[in-house]
Amino acid sequence: MQLCLRSVCQDDLVQTLKWHSDQELSRLTGGRRLPITEVDELAWYSGLSHCRDQAILIVDQGGEAVGLVGLYDIDWVARTARSGLMVDPQHQDAGVGTQAYSMLIDYAENSLGLRRLWAMIVVGNEASLRLHDRLGFEREGVLRQHWFVDGALADVNVVGRCTPAAGVVRQQDAP
Repeated sequence: MQLCLRSVCQDDLVQTLKWHSDQELSRLTGGRRLPITEVDELAWYSGLSHCRDQAILIVDQGGEAVGLVGLYDIDWVARTARSGLMVDPQHQDAGVGTQAYSMLIDYAENSLGLRRLWAMIVVGNEASLRLHDRLGFEREGVLRQHWFVDGALADVNVVGRCTPAAGVVRQQDAP
C-alpha cells in the first residue's frame, strides 16, 4: 500500500464533505457538530491557504483520497502542534492510519522542526489510543466533559510525544 500526503485541492471537496458530514467520524475525532453544506466546505477549503497555524493534508492512495491528517494550533515559537487523523471508513483497519500518521509525524518533526505533538482522543476510542501508543505518544491526562458527543458531555484523553529539537536546551538540562 503506497500512501502519500499532499495538499487538499478543490477536487477533494466532495470527499472531504462526506467525511466531515459522517456522524461517526465526527464523534471519534471531535469534528464539526452542525450540518455541513457544500458552501461550508468551500469556505473551509478557502481558509486553508490563509491559515499559518495549521497544515491539513490529504492521505492519498494511488490517486484516491482516503483520509486527512493535520497539524493544528501550531506554535512556531514553542515548536508544538495538536495533531489529528481522519481515515475513510472503507480504509480503516488496513494500516492506512498508522502509515499516514507516521508520515505526518516525520513531516512535523523533520520538515517543520516541531518538537512536541499532542492529540485529543474521546474516551472510548481505543483504536486511536492504541495507534498513538504505537507511535510513541504517552498518555498525559484527561479533559473532563470537554466534548459534546452523542447528546452528552464526554471526557477526552490527551496524549503527547516530545522530540527535543537539535540545539534546544530544556530548562532542566541548562547549566
